[in-house]
Amino acid sequence: MPSQPSNAGKDPQTKAKSEKLFFVKVHSHGADVVVAVCDQELLGKNFTEGDFVLEIREEFYGGKLATFDEVYELMRTATIVNVIGEKIVGELVRRKIIEEEALIHICGIPHVQIITV
Repeated sequence: MPSQPSNAGKDPQTKAKSEKLFFVKVHSHGADVVVAVCDQELLGKNFTEGDFVLEIREEFYGGKLATFDEVYELMRTATIVNVIGEKIVGELVRRKIIEEEALIHICGIPHVQIITV
């Protein structure tokens, strides 16, 4: 009998919590701390919708590969959070960190910004 992958039988919550699925980068600008997060597979890709082009640039999102828990800890320190991707946005909605009504879709990809005041 062939062996199963190590994540076989794990629910999606456990997988998102323990696997490094997201790129996260922290930017400091004066008093603001911006945390940019994207799903791993989106980094470096461009998407076009009509005349609009969405670039998931390494300069902005491409810090380190991280688990959801690592991302969430960085998000807690931020004044501005910029998040894009089905996995990361879905996990934030599932955990009730954001409301589904707060997100938008850019080129079909879920995106949300969180700003603290």
